[in-house]
Amino acid sequence: FLCSIGHEAFVIDYDRKDLWEGYHWFKMQDIVFCFQKINKIPNRIIKLLIRWCRSIPRFYKFAYIQKKELRLCPILEIENKPFDLILIGSDQVWNTDITHGFDMYYWGDFSRPTITKIATYAASLKNKWSSEVACKVKNYLEKLNAISVREQHTVDWIKELNPQLDPTLVPDPVLLLDDSYWSNIACKPKKTSYVFFYQAMSLLHRHFDSANILCIAHFTLFYRLLTNKNFKFLSIRPIHIYR
Repeated sequence: FLCSIGHEAFVIDYDRKDLWEGYHWFKMQDIVFCFQKINKIPNRIIKLLIRWCRSIPRFYKFAYIQKKELRLCPILEIENKPFDLILIGSDQVWNTDITHGFDMYYWGDFSRPTITKIATYAASLKNKWSSEVACKVKNYLEKLNAISVREQHTVDWIKELNPQLDPTLVPDPVLLLDDSYWSNIACKPKKTSYVFFYQAMSLLHRHFDSANILCIAHFTLFYRLLTNKNFKFLSIRPIHIYR
């Protein structure tokens, strides 16, 4: 999107070590788990097969595409690159469950040229910050040149920390491009009747609101279609909760 409106853009190449560890072909904890819970060995084997046949190949294929298609800037070279602006985001960059605590890179706390500004785009997180870390979060946010987030509740949480901060609510970056861009790279669907179902929020999520009620209505409609006609049902996570 940035390139389409005339900017020169790079992607900062930052890989967390613990992220890669989750996609090793073989992990010692698999053996430890089997010895600890003998009765669950078959279930563990199935999960391993899924990881080996699907999850791991996809992960490494995506990593290959990144290096091939994107203009990458190694994270350690930021200090020597006079970028006008570094954007942090999007998605769950502030979810400390995923980042295993506070990752300074996701909060803009790293060395860079003095001319380089730091902002977030569509940053998101899972739960509200606890009172124990609220002061730390407030200090990080106040050092950013601009803040934009993906959900309204994040806007509210930030204003609770500091009413002077003015975070902007923005769409996910995939929505910045129109459908013509995605149509050019999309695979043509197979000539068969199917229903595609995408549910962004789990029904087990604590924020059970009107959006989830609408989702139930949609799911009920799809179910009726499937039971009355020979439709294939295609879905992506977290729809597995319904099965």
